Amino acid sequence: MLQKIKKNPEKALFLLSFIYLLFLGILLSYNYKIGDNCNLIFDADTKRVVLDATEIYANHYRINVHPLFVLLIQPICLILKGIVLNRDLAILIMSSFVSSLTVLFIYKFLNKIKKDNKANILVSLLYLFSFSNIIFTSSIETYNFAALFLLLLWYYYISKTDKFTIYSYIILVILGILSFSFTLTNIIVFFIVLFLLFIAKKVDLKKSIIITIAIIVSVFGLNIAQKLIWNNTPFFWKTSMGEEATAYGDSRITLNSIKNVIKNDYSDSIISSNIHMDIKYGTVFNNQNYSIAFNSTSILNIIVLLVFYVSSIVLLIRNFKKNKLLNIGLLLALTFNSLLHIIYGNDGAFLYSLHFLYLIVLLFGVNYLSEDNKNLKKYLNIFIIIFLLIEIITNNYIFIKVLAFVRDNIAKNYLMANLGPTVTILLEIFAIVLISSIIYLLINIIKKVKKEKNKEKKLLLNISVASLLIAIECVFVMIYAIEPNNKFLIFKLNNISGEVVSKEKKEYTKQEFKDYFKDELEALEEYQNELNEFKSTHSVELTSDANWTEYYYFGMANRRKILYQKNRLVDVETKEIIKEFTEKEHYIIPNIYTVIIETTNSKYIKIYEDENGITYQVNDKKEMLDNTKVNLYDFANQKYQNIKKELYGELLFNIKDEVIYPNIIVYDKPWYRDAAITSMVLKQTNNTDLIDEWVNNITEIYDLQNAGIQEPDNLGELLYLLSTQEELNNNLIDRIEEEAENIASSNSNGYYLYGKTDFGDQYLYQNLWYKLGIEAVGRKFNFDLSSIPKDYYYKMAWWSDYEVEDRTFEVSIEYPYLSVAAYHKLKEGTIPFNCDIYPLSWEIRASQANYENYKDLDMVTYSSSVSPLHSWSGAELLLLLLDETNDLDFK
Repeated sequence: MLQKIKKNPEKALFLLSFIYLLFLGILLSYNYKIGDNCNLIFDADTKRVVLDATEIYANHYRINVHPLFVLLIQPICLILKGIVLNRDLAILIMSSFVSSLTVLFIYKFLNKIKKDNKANILVSLLYLFSFSNIIFTSSIETYNFAALFLLLLWYYYISKTDKFTIYSYIILVILGILSFSFTLTNIIVFFIVLFLLFIAKKVDLKKSIIITIAIIVSVFGLNIAQKLIWNNTPFFWKTSMGEEATAYGDSRITLNSIKNVIKNDYSDSIISSNIHMDIKYGTVFNNQNYSIAFNSTSILNIIVLLVFYVSSIVLLIRNFKKNKLLNIGLLLALTFNSLLHIIYGNDGAFLYSLHFLYLIVLLFGVNYLSEDNKNLKKYLNIFIIIFLLIEIITNNYIFIKVLAFVRDNIAKNYLMANLGPTVTILLEIFAIVLISSIIYLLINIIKKVKKEKNKEKKLLLNISVASLLIAIECVFVMIYAIEPNNKFLIFKLNNISGEVVSKEKKEYTKQEFKDYFKDELEALEEYQNELNEFKSTHSVELTSDANWTEYYYFGMANRRKILYQKNRLVDVETKEIIKEFTEKEHYIIPNIYTVIIETTNSKYIKIYEDENGITYQVNDKKEMLDNTKVNLYDFANQKYQNIKKELYGELLFNIKDEVIYPNIIVYDKPWYRDAAITSMVLKQTNNTDLIDEWVNNITEIYDLQNAGIQEPDNLGELLYLLSTQEELNNNLIDRIEEEAENIASSNSNGYYLYGKTDFGDQYLYQNLWYKLGIEAVGRKFNFDLSSIPKDYYYKMAWWSDYEVEDRTFEVSIEYPYLSVAAYHKLKEGTIPFNCDIYPLSWEIRASQANYENYKDLDMVTYSSSVSPLHSWSGAELLLLLLDETNDLDFK
């Protein structure tokens, strides 16, 4: 066996890497469903990457920065999925294979510097057992795929010693495409390598330009092909870099951002710091957020890593000239990636560490192999062995700790739930050994088939190959069938049939808490039942994008705006912490505008809002946080009463100083459209007095909020707002009529309003709004609707009896008000709906919203570019419900 390893170290290194990484991946996947969670493990986009790699109809939105990931990876994973009958196992095999190839090519790369099997294997193992490689291979990320193809680029650079031919240039183009395909910014590393080839006079300027053009044209073409095949993938060139920068970037370079890159990318990526379970954001399970994050680094880690980096610098200085161009290239690539992540994705810098961890290993390995001083080399050999042992022990210990966190906090996989960790792990080992043995036999028999000349023996060997292929598929079928059959082999598992479902949060809650908050918990149950009924009777598309964290907003109408976050209450405007407490348990009950809490010192806190104000109650002691009176419509005796109350609370929150805002946090000024739709609800609930002062003092015909454009739909929306007042502002109404006449008279295509709404020609929608508004103030509509070209938005004018012919309307998760309004009009389509209980209205990545306002309030909401509690979205859904239950008295 040892002789075989000595003869073929590459095969041994690859097999060790593959079996080790696949085992870790399977171990992790059997503790929780990797394809159902994002941000749980060091911000990894696990769910998104799993879906991109294995599901045809998933929302492949992040392909805008990973341009060809679906095209290059999903077909292979679908084949694997067909073989192993399990989506998660398919992507784990693929991920482990890719990372193992990276380890192998690090070894092959170093062999090009100097053939020294022992030293090269040791350096390659430093990469294999690095924490970034372990955790992002097993928990699935994009960046190990990127690392492999970047490494292949460097390997080709160092391997290509003969003259460049047409085939060489084609290979460079392919490597450039692959560099660009997995992450946009990796094209810079390709250009660094191209620059090295240019300096070395292997590629001239003309060829460099041709190669660059060929790469760009190819990537654009392949991205279009990907879009043709997977219609739900985006064009990468339509990515809004402004939105991307807002979500993940920071133009400031600070001491803290530099420290983040050093700790995450140069320290934790190799040897992990200690970890803890963060509950600020991440995977939501049983109404609690979970995200594993780093703690402080141990002194031992710091010492070992300092020695490593000092050694790297010393070796670099001593051997710089021996590999001058290569050293320059590796340093340039490291510098680029470091600077990039100082300003982009800095909060989760560790997530991107695989992009350039291989560069750190290569830079050390290249100069270590080039060192001629035998004494120095001897000490370095000892250090690398010690370093490797500390790395293996620490990182595997932390990986086990990750498993423990996941097992203790997140929903267990079926086997783990039924059989426990010990038996499950033994089964995994058995399955891996069995599958590995069959594969080993297959390889050896196929080798014999090639050499065998006896026809009958060759036939029998071919039959053996077929039998083993059937056998391996039978193993996969057996594993797949455990859950639906509730049996392993012929033995029943704990007499449980069907899927193991984790306990509801209430089952963990103490009886004393349940008794103390009996009425509140009953109200929550009523609300949840209504939500379930609504989702079962309507076509809904569920999303979790509106609530990565648990929060609740208090402050209806003109009250103080207060945000509940775990363990605290915060003033939304001043960012001042109003109250702090240490929670043991909490429930948000949106239909009665309440949050109930048990603290770690056994106090019961109730924060609630009613007609009298906002109250903070600890046991029996009450404190008013705001005592402004508000008339709260109860929707009594109406179907979906609790959902309607919750939506009403969201709408009232977005009223401040008697002004209706789309969202009071990310919008600094009102929009007439959002306000008009909301005022329909205020009319219905006899609460228009909340906005009297603002409406009576409006002087401007246009709100100018959409990039300063005078949107003609504003005319009808403002008229409708004016109609909510007992005394009409006839002077302003006259001005609006005059403006409408001026617009229509200047229209060479007909006598009607025309212009831009949401940057589009929504002429019919604008005129339907005008008709509604002008008739609401008791005046005549003079335009001819039949002459107006149909647009996309007119399908949302549910208040109009204008007939719609084309009844298709694309669902919008980002702007749910569009889909809800269209559903209301068409009586068909899909309603975007939050998979959690709150909020029920939101808007995502709006072009005119200022998400910076969230930065000091809720970093997760800020980075997600979400404005929860959105007036247009909430009002459309509430008006739809009122209309469906025959409770809408629309005037």
